[in-house]
Amino acid sequence: MNHRIDRVASATGWLGIAGWLVLSAAIWVPQRAAAQDFSVSAPTMTAYVINAQNNPSLTLVRGRTYTFAINAPGHPFYIKTAQVTGTTSQYTSGVTNNGATSGTLSFAVPSNAPTPLFYQCAVHAVMTGTINIVDPPPVPVGTPWSAAVLGLLLSCIGWLVGRSRIRASIPDGPMG
Repeated sequence: MNHRIDRVASATGWLGIAGWLVLSAAIWVPQRAAAQDFSVSAPTMTAYVINAQNNPSLTLVRGRTYTFAINAPGHPFYIKTAQVTGTTSQYTSGVTNNGATSGTLSFAVPSNAPTPLFYQCAVHAVMTGTINIVDPPPVPVGTPWSAAVLGLLLSCIGWLVGRSRIRASIPDGPMG
């Protein structure tokens, strides 16, 4: 058995694995940033309680989807373009289940969503808050792409070195 082949194959195998891990991290890690979910209740007629705060201002990012888990019987939760009661001024682009009193309202924030928007109870004028819509942060220059290039480079080097060394290391004649 040729131990040199085993060592070279093992070293290049680890180099290839290291390259693949760096490449995978560069591709998948930036996409893991999830949008925040919100818990919405209305224990009184004076405020929505969102994530334990009374009528907080919210900041949502264009291109992300947000989930509002609503438990507010008698207080229809709307996303609107104006702070008015009733069902007028609804913002509907990307919104599913606008006006819910229980269940889930989803908001896939479009890239052209205006700012500000508002959440508003259809019945009580004081149950309202501002929704600021912002652009996503820019992708850091060099961070993911340099890691991807490094990973690809390590994988290719591992493959090339392993291929050339193993080929050069195979002895002529029968193996014994």
